[in-house]
Amino acid sequence: PVSIGGNDQYEIYDAVNVMTRGCIWVYVVATVAYGEDVYAFNDKAYPANQGQFTNSSSGNLVVPSGKFRSAAVGTTNAPALARIELNLPA
Repeated sequence: PVSIGGNDQYEIYDAVNVMTRGCIWVYVVATVAYGEDVYAFNDKAYPANQGQFTNSSSGNLVVPSGKFRSAAVGTTNAPALARIELNLPA
C-alpha cells in the first residue's frame, strides 16, 4: 500500500477509523473550488503538510470518489478548511 510520511504510523493490528461515505472538513494546501477532485498532498518537500488535501494530481494520491463541496484558499504555509464528500461503496 501507498503510505504518507510522518511519525504517526499504525502498528499491525491497530484499529483505525475509515470513512467511506459522507462529508468531512479537511485542511487544504491549495486554492480549491466546489466540485473538483480531491487528492492527498504528498510533496516530500513539505513533510508537515503531507496527508492534507489539494486539487492537484501532480505527485499526489487520488482520493477515490472524493469531491470538494466548498471552496477555500489554502497554502502550505497557511492551510485552510474545506469540505469534501466521499461516496465509496459500502
